[in-house]
Amino acid sequence: ALTTALAVAPDHKETEEVLKNSGLKYVFLSNGWYLENWMGSIAGSITAGGILGSNKGTAVSPATRKDYADATANAALLALAGKPLKLFYELGGTTFKFTEFAEKVSKHAGKPVVYVDLSEADYKAKLVSFGLPEGFAGIAAACDAAAAEGGLLVESTDLEELIDCKPEDWRKHVEKSVKAVIN
Repeated sequence: ALTTALAVAPDHKETEEVLKNSGLKYVFLSNGWYLENWMGSIAGSITAGGILGSNKGTAVSPATRKDYADATANAALLALAGKPLKLFYELGGTTFKFTEFAEKVSKHAGKPVVYVDLSEADYKAKLVSFGLPEGFAGIAAACDAAAAEGGLLVESTDLEELIDCKPEDWRKHVEKSVKAVIN
């Protein structure tokens, strides 16, 4: 949270500051975006033939909740065992662009699906029209727009180091998610 422009960062930064000043031992695990954040709209994207966003198709590096949870559990176990840990880990998965994401969805769905880039305001309006509460739609659109500035790109091997293997590849996750909604 210390360096990101994401709308959710201020709350995280405040928590980090409280912990730093608490006298407690700590280690920060800064998760990138959850891959699952984009899977909830897969069915609608397949039906409509488009994946909407406001990130200008830039590179992102999300990982699955399971990989982040495994990293958290392993960091806790290492800390309990007295193993040396860094104070800050930046966690992210395999990098992709949304045009690639749409291509994979299209491939596994067996029909054309493209990435459609909108302005932040237009993306927020679309999310509201789909039934998201306005405040949440605003945060989602702002975070997606921050991705265009690198806000969802993590260039680190910290996640792999903590889980002692490669994180689940986004392509595999997309394939499973598409199969789940079309079967």
